[in-house]
Formats: sequence, structure tokens, C-alpha cells
Amino acid sequence: MDKKYLYASLSIVALAALITWFIYPHLPEQVPSHWNAAGQVDAYQSRHFHVFFFLGLSAFLPILMMILPYLDPKYSNIQKFAPNFGFFVVLMTSFFVALYGYTTLSALGYEFPINYFIIPAISILFFGVGRLLQVSKRNYSIGIRTPWTLNSDKNWDETHRVGSKVFTYGSFLLLPTVILGDAAIFVFLGTLLAMLIMTVGYSFWYYWKFER
Repeated sequence: MDKKYLYASLSIVALAALITWFIYPHLPEQVPSHWNAAGQVDAYQSRHFHVFFFLGLSAFLPILMMILPYLDPKYSNIQKFAPNFGFFVVLMTSFFVALYGYTTLSALGYEFPINYFIIPAISILFFGVGRLLQVSKRNYSIGIRTPWTLNSDKNWDETHRVGSKVFTYGSFLLLPTVILGDAAIFVFLGTLLAMLIMTVGYSFWYYWKFER
């Protein structure tokens, strides 16, 4: 695995930590930690936990994601799409740092509706998932891991071909839900559930029709 993606991810976290160094004294003692379906803050956490949890998680995840492939029995297959996976690690890290940034800005009084942040952010992340699924090869760590995909290269390839389209096109379908106000989160979650059912369901259907 090319370590440049890990270095890029950790550099993003380091930049966030550097900015935090300057703004930390201005953070209130309690920082928003959860928003309800109406987009209103309904839970708080200490600023100490907020900073150390988010930055710690943002640093830990890319390290873990870059280590796991080495433990996979099918590491040779992961090497075939390593650059795509590395880019996704950077994208995932950016997502968590952006979430940290949104929460921090909210604590400082720079508020705007969370739907206008979280829905586009997750849509971008899902677009990245779609691109990654398109090139992934059978392994035990990354991808749509059902009993049927793990048992068959053909099932894996076909399921990931369909899954790539579902997540890529689905990421664009999710974006308009941002304008639905309080109902946005329910439509968003419903669309996400449908995407997951479609991909897992296709894996089983393919097994039932062609492989059993």
C-alpha cells in the first residue's frame, strides 16, 4: 500500500489540529454533539472530549484502514485497486475532519442548518464508495461482503458492478433531499436503506439464479 495516502490523510488531521490550537481558548465549555431530525441541537459534550475524540478518531481511522489490508488473506487482490482504496482513505478522513469543523464552527456561533452540510458530505462520500466498488476485487476487508460475494469471484464482480452504479447514482439522488426541510433526514435514510437492500439483494439474487 502506498504510504502517500496515509501521509495525506494525517496531514489533513494535523492541519485541523493546528487550527484548533489557536481557536481552542475560544470554544465554549460545552460543544454540540448531536442534532435531531429537525436540525436542532439536542445534546452536548465537553470541548476537551470534542477535540480529542474527533481528532483522535480522524487520525486513527486512516492508520487502521491502511493496516487492515495487510492482514487480509487476499491482500494480493487488494493491491490491484490499492490507489483507489488509498484515495478513499483520504476522502474518509476528510469527511470526519469536515464534520469536526462543522461542529466546531457551530460551537463558535457560526451556525447554518446541518442538513446543508451532512447530506452533501455523505453524498460525496457515497460517490467515492461507488468509485471504489467499481474496481474492487474479492477480499475480506473492503467492499460488499456478503456470504455470496465472498464465495464467488463472479458474484463479487457482478454485485460490485451493480453496487457501484447504485452508490454513484444514489449519491446524486441524495443531494436534492437537502431542500426538504424536516423531512430531509427521513427521505435520506430511506434512500440509503434502499441502496443497501438493492446491493445485498442483488448478491443473493445472483447466487440463487446462477450459482446454487
